[in-house]
Order: sequence, then C-alpha cells, then structure tokens
Amino acid sequence: MQRKVRILYTIPNFVSAGSGQAMVNIIDRLDRNRFEPTVVVGKLGGDLVDHLESSGVRVIEAPFSVDLQPLSSLPLRIWRARAPFRRQFDLWHSFNWQGDFTEPLIAYTSGARSWVFTKKNMGFGTKSWKIRALLARRIAVQNDEMTRVFFAKPWFRHKVRYIPTGIDVEPWQLAPADRTIRQRLGIPGDAIVIVCVGDIQLRKNQAALVPVLAQIPHTHVILAGRSLDPAYSDGLVQAAAGLGVSGRLHLLGQVSDVPGLLKASDVFSLLSFAEGSPIAMVEAMAIGLPGVYSAIPGIRERVNDGVDGFVVSPDDASAITTRFRQLADSAELRRTMGVAARATAELRGRVETEAARYETLYLELIR
Repeated sequence: MQRKVRILYTIPNFVSAGSGQAMVNIIDRLDRNRFEPTVVVGKLGGDLVDHLESSGVRVIEAPFSVDLQPLSSLPLRIWRARAPFRRQFDLWHSFNWQGDFTEPLIAYTSGARSWVFTKKNMGFGTKSWKIRALLARRIAVQNDEMTRVFFAKPWFRHKVRYIPTGIDVEPWQLAPADRTIRQRLGIPGDAIVIVCVGDIQLRKNQAALVPVLAQIPHTHVILAGRSLDPAYSDGLVQAAAGLGVSGRLHLLGQVSDVPGLLKASDVFSLLSFAEGSPIAMVEAMAIGLPGVYSAIPGIRERVNDGVDGFVVSPDDASAITTRFRQLADSAELRRTMGVAARATAELRGRVETEAARYETLYLELIR
C-alpha cells in the first residue's frame, strides 16, 4: 500500500483572520486515504483547534518561522527551528499571511520536498514577499489579478495555480433567519436592511454606507465585525450623527450567528478598497442576498454586474447610492438578483471544488 502524503499546514493563529476557517475547510475534505494532515500554529486558541483535534488531525503549537535579524545567526536559528519537524512531512502548505521567507528555509532544511503558500491578500511590495515566492514550489492565488500584478514574471508564472475560496454552501442555505434582530435593534418591519460583515477598518470602507442612509430614508445599515480601528469606528458614529441618521446605523461587533443575520437582511454590502477572495461575499451569495460590491480584484471576477449583484467603484458615492436605491425600491429586483446570486455560489463557490484543486496541486508536486 502506498504511503500517505504527509502535509503540514501552518498558520499564525485561528482567531485573527478568515484564513483559519478556509484552511480547515480544505483539511476536512482531504482524501484521508491519500493524505495525512498536521497543523502547526504559532499560538493555540479558538474553536477550530478543537474541531481539528476531534477529527483526528494533530495540532502543534510551535514557531515555524524566525526573526530575520541578526543575519549572522540566521542559519543557526533556522537549523534549530527545524527540529520539531525534521523528516516528518513531505509537503508544507503555508496559510501565513505575513511576508516571511524564513518558513520555507525551515521547511526545506527539515526535509520537506515542497513548500507552497496561499496568497490571501493584495500586498506584495516587500523583498520578503518576492523571496518567499522564489522559494515556493507552487503559489495558490485567490484571484486572477494576483497573477497579472504579482506573478507575471516567467520565474513566478509557472508556479501559480488559481484556487479561489469556497464555502460549505448547504449549511448557510439551511440556517434559520434571526427573527428577533429587527425588534432588538428597533428596526421597522418594512425597512430595508443593508448588512456588511467584516472587521471595521478603513480598508473595508464601511464609511461609504453612512451617506446612503441620508439619501435613502427607509434603510438601516448593520455592521457586524470587530472594530480593529476604534478611531475609524468612532468616525462612522460621528458621521451618522452629523447627518442625523444615528438611529439607523447599528454596530453589532462580532456576531456568532452570521447566517441568521444575513437571512434577516435585505441587501449585502462589501465596498472594500482591497480584498483577496472575500469569503463573506460567497456566504451572502449562497444565502441568496443581492449585493452591492467593489469593482476590485477578487470581486469583479466572481460577481456578474447587474445579474447576481452590482459592482461599483468604492470611491463613487453617487453610483453606490444609485445601486442601493434600485435594490431598496424594488422587491422584485432583490428577489431575482438573490436567486441568481445563490445559483452563482452553488456553481462556483463550493469548497469541494477548492479542496479538489488543492489535492491536484499536492499530487502534482509529489509526482
């Protein structure tokens, strides 16, 4: 019987970004007759660790990278850091969102045959990222623009594989709506609820929604996510107060029942300035919410403008308001666009497709 391919997945933690869930989704769907996954995390914590261990996946807390400086001692520190992993793994798959290149050096000195990483965000300006890409055997990109902007050079291009993020569609579709959310927030039953799920910060551009409230009186905006920038969050509240719409802007913080919140809403919004492959968008589409989205990489290629959502420039306040007004004023448009969004998620947003592409990548490297 052929030995299983031993894969080590690495991630800094399971609590500060969506990468943890994306990684676990892949591990859950691996063919365990062919692959044996292990996870190393820089700092333990979060429900996903319990989930992995209950499914028989070993989770290790250990450093998988080292500080670059001082350079004089870097080889020795890499040699020491390899000890917990020595001769244990065939492949390393990094979900580390930081531009560190000591991890592949540790991987190769420990005996791994290949080191691959998933490119999650749209940052690539430092030398560290370029060295990281040079050391990788494969690079999984989550949108087409990454290939054109970051990896177009011949020495990168042959390594790239396009693998967009997917989700487990059915649980989102079957989840019940939160029937009490409107009453708790004092939202009238006939009001249009615009919902945005994501950490509250400048990059996510939630500020673009405040003027919409002033322009479309029968709307409420719900923001669900951690406040990563208190000054930015305070600015949203102050802007709403200045426009006289404070009572229609609701900052909920992190929400445990996201499917229930989405199903109790009418329109989804994601007007970010930058995204990799936003999973919140796929989740909203799977539930059947029409949406207004940024015309940026990671979104443009997954939303059919005017069919399953509207795509606008995140800087165009007039276009943003116009699209929200169209959806707020027409229940039929919301229904037909929501049906199309759900169909798109079922066809192109399934995690099973994502996991199958990763398995193909792994087998390609082993061969």
